[in-house]
Amino acid sequence: MPSADVFLTGGTGFIGKHFLKQLTGLGRDVRCMVRKTSRIDGISKFKCEIVNADLNNIDSLTWAIANCKTVFHVAGKARNVTRGGLLQTNCEGTRNLAIACLRQPNPPTMIFLSSLAAAGPSQLNQPRVESDPCEPVSEYGHSKLAAESSLRDLSDDLAISVIRPPIVFGEEDTVTLDLFSAIKKFGLYVRPGYSEKQYSLIHADDLVQSALAIESNGRRLAKDNLARGIYYSAFPKELSAEELAESIGETVSRRPLTIPVPNFGVKVVAALNEAISAVTPWKPFVNWDKAREVTAGSWTCSASKLLQQTEVKFESLESRLAQTAEGYRRKGWL
Repeated sequence: MPSADVFLTGGTGFIGKHFLKQLTGLGRDVRCMVRKTSRIDGISKFKCEIVNADLNNIDSLTWAIANCKTVFHVAGKARNVTRGGLLQTNCEGTRNLAIACLRQPNPPTMIFLSSLAAAGPSQLNQPRVESDPCEPVSEYGHSKLAAESSLRDLSDDLAISVIRPPIVFGEEDTVTLDLFSAIKKFGLYVRPGYSEKQYSLIHADDLVQSALAIESNGRRLAKDNLARGIYYSAFPKELSAEELAESIGETVSRRPLTIPVPNFGVKVVAALNEAISAVTPWKPFVNWDKAREVTAGSWTCSASKLLQQTEVKFESLESRLAQTAEGYRRKGWL
């Protein structure tokens, strides 16, 4: 296997495409892992080497990673899978990738994309910091936290850092597209629950910049320090549901009306979605697991540690929302 600068998993997904775009734009030599069943038409425009491998097969990963300097592990599962399925991909698959790294003569640095869900919801006006105890409320969050723990067990022998992003949005994201579309078409924003909540956000491009900054200047996991090597990546300002709706509304020239839906209503929708998805190929965004997160409270985190320890710089939230709306328009989605 020829040498490569970067090994990337999850390149066919929303966030992975942003990684591919920026990495190849910087002239990095990228090897992108895909599964045999993956659709690669969306990444064919990028100059990268595509290899087939499986997170459940350490031998295939060992071969695929050969002669790479940095591994960005972006792949994962979030929706419409069982607890066992989430753990198999998000935890066991991540550990398999780390073991494959350790099998290399010169093990690469590994940057793992986790989630704020691994830490759990925050209190109002109290964004989470890396030293806070983790209290995940969803199976997805538990699977990501388990992955972090499995990586920490290997940290004596492998250089690993973890990024926990909050809500990630960007031009390739079809979930956020629903928010933009609802506000543009109907002038409505549906808010889960009646209590006040706040949210942190990050654009996928700024998330990539965070990963690159951590690759260069970040600290690595350590067994004796649970916060070391873990970073939140988020815009400095937390938004209420109404502020988020208004910010999106400005990008589509609509002043939205925010409509609260009781938590019970969210759970009813989740139950219906689960029933439909059980007999169809549809994978709903709001399932039981997502309902646990949506009804849990605020989801905010502070990127102060990341900003202090690296040289990363974010664009403004407003400019990134405008960029996302324009990207949707170019695709004919909005």
